[in-house]
Amino acid sequence: MREKFRQFMVGRYGTDGLNQFLSISSIVMLLISLLTRISLFTWLGLVLLVLGLLALKRLRYSETAWQPDVVRQRFKSFGEQADHYYTDMIRQLKLLHYVPQTRETMKQFAARVEQGVGLEPDAMRQVFDIMMRWRYGQIEPTEEEVALVETAHEHLEKKLYDEYNAVVYFIRRRLLL
Repeated sequence: MREKFRQFMVGRYGTDGLNQFLSISSIVMLLISLLTRISLFTWLGLVLLVLGLLALKRLRYSETAWQPDVVRQRFKSFGEQADHYYTDMIRQLKLLHYVPQTRETMKQFAARVEQGVGLEPDAMRQVFDIMMRWRYGQIEPTEEEVALVETAHEHLEKKLYDEYNAVVYFIRRRLLL
Protein backbone atom coordinates (compact mmCIF):
# COMPACT_ATOMS: atom_id res chain seq x y z
CA MET A 1 0.00 0.00 0.00
CA ARG A 2 2.80 2.40 0.93
CA GLU A 3 4.60 1.68 -2.36
CA LYS A 4 1.42 2.28 -4.38
CA PHE A 5 0.93 5.62 -2.62
CA ARG A 6 4.54 6.62 -3.37
CA GLN A 7 4.16 5.67 -7.05
CA PHE A 8 0.89 7.62 -7.22
CA MET A 9 2.53 10.72 -5.70
CA VAL A 10 5.53 10.52 -8.01
CA GLY A 11 3.41 9.90 -11.10
CA ARG A 12 0.72 12.42 -10.34
CA TYR A 13 2.57 15.28 -8.67
CA GLY A 14 6.21 14.53 -9.38
CA THR A 15 7.11 14.46 -5.69
CA ASP A 16 10.31 12.87 -4.50
CA GLY A 17 11.25 11.58 -1.06
CA LEU A 18 11.95 15.00 0.41
CA ASN A 19 8.65 16.48 -0.81
CA GLN A 20 6.79 13.45 0.49
CA PHE A 21 8.49 13.77 3.88
CA LEU A 22 7.66 17.47 4.08
CA SER A 23 4.05 16.89 3.07
CA ILE A 24 3.52 14.11 5.59
CA SER A 25 5.25 16.05 8.38
CA SER A 26 3.13 19.14 7.70
CA ILE A 27 -0.08 17.07 7.81
CA VAL A 28 1.04 15.44 11.07
CA MET A 29 1.88 18.85 12.59
CA LEU A 30 -1.49 20.20 11.50
CA LEU A 31 -3.31 17.25 13.09
CA ILE A 32 -1.31 17.60 16.31
CA SER A 33 -2.07 21.32 16.49
CA LEU A 34 -5.78 20.61 15.97
CA LEU A 35 -5.83 18.01 18.77
CA THR A 36 -3.80 20.00 21.28
CA ARG A 37 -3.95 23.56 22.47
CA ILE A 38 -0.46 24.32 21.20
CA SER A 39 -0.49 26.46 18.08
CA LEU A 40 0.89 25.39 14.75
CA PHE A 41 3.59 28.05 14.92
CA THR A 42 4.90 26.61 18.18
CA TRP A 43 5.22 23.19 16.55
CA LEU A 44 6.84 24.79 13.52
CA GLY A 45 9.37 26.53 15.77
CA LEU A 46 10.13 23.25 17.50
CA VAL A 47 10.65 21.48 14.18
CA LEU A 48 12.91 24.30 12.93
CA LEU A 49 14.93 24.08 16.14
CA VAL A 50 15.41 20.32 15.70
CA LEU A 51 16.35 20.77 12.04
CA GLY A 52 18.85 23.47 13.02
CA LEU A 53 20.45 21.14 15.58
CA LEU A 54 20.67 18.38 12.98
CA ALA A 55 22.29 20.80 10.52
CA LEU A 56 24.88 21.78 13.16
CA LYS A 57 25.62 18.11 13.82
CA ARG A 58 26.04 17.54 10.07
CA LEU A 59 28.41 20.51 9.82
CA ARG A 60 30.52 19.16 12.67
CA TYR A 61 30.72 15.78 10.95
CA SER A 62 31.59 17.28 7.56
CA GLU A 63 34.51 19.21 9.05
CA THR A 64 36.24 16.07 10.28
CA ALA A 65 34.94 13.36 7.94
CA TRP A 66 38.00 13.32 5.67
CA GLN A 67 40.80 14.10 8.09
CA PRO A 68 43.31 11.24 7.98
CA ASP A 69 43.46 10.76 11.75
CA VAL A 70 39.68 10.58 12.02
CA VAL A 71 39.44 8.15 9.09
CA ARG A 72 42.16 5.91 10.61
CA GLN A 73 40.38 5.93 13.96
CA ARG A 74 36.97 5.25 12.44
CA PHE A 75 38.05 2.52 10.00
CA LYS A 76 40.63 0.02 11.21
CA SER A 77 41.54 -1.75 7.95
CA PHE A 78 43.28 -0.01 5.06
CA GLY A 79 40.64 -1.34 2.67
CA GLU A 80 37.82 0.34 4.56
CA GLN A 81 39.80 3.60 4.71
CA ALA A 82 40.45 3.57 0.96
CA ASP A 83 36.81 2.68 0.28
CA HIS A 84 35.67 5.61 2.43
CA TYR A 85 37.75 8.05 0.37
CA TYR A 86 36.85 6.39 -2.94
CA THR A 87 33.10 6.55 -2.29
CA ASP A 88 33.35 10.29 -1.77
CA MET A 89 35.61 10.66 -4.80
CA ILE A 90 32.79 9.28 -6.94
CA ARG A 91 30.51 11.98 -5.48
CA GLN A 92 33.16 14.62 -6.14
CA LEU A 93 33.55 13.51 -9.75
CA LYS A 94 29.80 13.63 -10.23
CA LEU A 95 29.72 17.21 -8.91
CA LEU A 96 32.53 18.07 -11.33
CA HIS A 97 30.39 16.56 -14.13
CA TYR A 98 32.58 13.51 -14.70
CA VAL A 99 30.43 10.43 -15.16
CA PRO A 100 31.59 7.30 -16.99
CA GLN A 101 30.23 7.26 -20.52
CA THR A 102 28.65 4.27 -22.19
CA ARG A 103 31.24 1.66 -23.22
CA GLU A 104 34.01 3.61 -21.49
CA THR A 105 36.43 1.47 -19.49
CA MET A 106 37.66 2.51 -16.06
CA LYS A 107 41.12 3.28 -17.50
CA GLN A 108 39.63 5.51 -20.20
CA PHE A 109 37.47 7.25 -17.63
CA ALA A 110 40.51 7.74 -15.38
CA ALA A 111 42.50 9.25 -18.26
CA ARG A 112 39.65 11.65 -19.06
CA VAL A 113 39.39 12.70 -15.42
CA GLU A 114 43.15 13.20 -15.10
CA GLN A 115 43.17 15.52 -18.12
CA GLY A 116 40.21 17.60 -17.00
CA VAL A 117 40.97 17.83 -13.29
CA GLY A 118 44.71 18.28 -13.52
CA LEU A 119 45.85 15.26 -11.55
CA GLU A 120 49.29 13.78 -12.00
CA PRO A 121 49.54 11.31 -14.89
CA ASP A 122 48.31 7.86 -13.87
CA ALA A 123 47.14 9.05 -10.41
CA MET A 124 43.47 8.32 -11.04
CA ARG A 125 44.30 5.07 -12.84
CA GLN A 126 46.27 3.96 -9.81
CA VAL A 127 43.35 4.83 -7.54
CA PHE A 128 40.96 2.84 -9.73
CA ASP A 129 43.39 -0.10 -9.83
CA ILE A 130 43.71 -0.04 -6.03
CA MET A 131 39.94 -0.03 -5.60
CA MET A 132 39.33 -2.71 -8.23
CA ARG A 133 41.85 -4.99 -6.50
CA TRP A 134 40.15 -4.33 -3.16
CA ARG A 135 36.55 -4.63 -4.28
CA TYR A 136 36.82 -7.47 -6.78
CA GLY A 137 39.93 -9.35 -5.68
CA GLN A 138 39.77 -8.76 -1.91
CA ILE A 139 43.42 -7.62 -2.03
CA GLU A 140 43.73 -5.10 0.77
CA PRO A 141 45.59 -1.88 -0.08
CA THR A 142 48.77 -0.90 1.71
CA GLU A 143 49.23 2.22 3.79
CA GLU A 144 51.00 3.93 0.88
CA GLU A 145 48.12 3.12 -1.45
CA VAL A 146 45.63 4.58 1.03
CA ALA A 147 47.79 7.72 1.15
CA LEU A 148 47.62 7.89 -2.67
CA VAL A 149 43.80 7.66 -2.59
CA GLU A 150 43.71 10.30 0.15
CA THR A 151 45.90 12.66 -1.91
CA ALA A 152 43.67 12.28 -4.97
CA HIS A 153 40.63 12.94 -2.75
CA GLU A 154 42.22 16.14 -1.42
CA HIS A 155 43.03 17.32 -4.94
CA LEU A 156 39.45 16.76 -6.09
CA GLU A 157 38.13 18.60 -3.01
CA LYS A 158 40.32 21.61 -3.83
CA LYS A 159 39.10 21.48 -7.42
CA LEU A 160 35.48 21.48 -6.18
CA TYR A 161 36.19 24.41 -3.90
CA ASP A 162 37.65 26.36 -6.81
CA GLU A 163 34.84 25.33 -9.17
CA TYR A 164 31.86 26.38 -7.03
CA ASN A 165 31.18 29.64 -5.27
CA ALA A 166 31.25 29.58 -1.47
CA VAL A 167 27.48 29.27 -0.94
CA VAL A 168 27.01 26.39 -3.39
CA TYR A 169 30.09 24.61 -2.01
CA PHE A 170 28.80 25.04 1.55
CA ILE A 171 25.39 23.60 0.70
CA ARG A 172 26.57 20.72 -1.50
CA ARG A 173 29.67 19.63 0.37
CA ARG A 174 28.94 20.60 3.97
CA LEU A 175 25.19 20.30 4.47
CA LEU A 176 24.30 17.66 1.89
CA LEU A 177 27.53 15.64 2.15
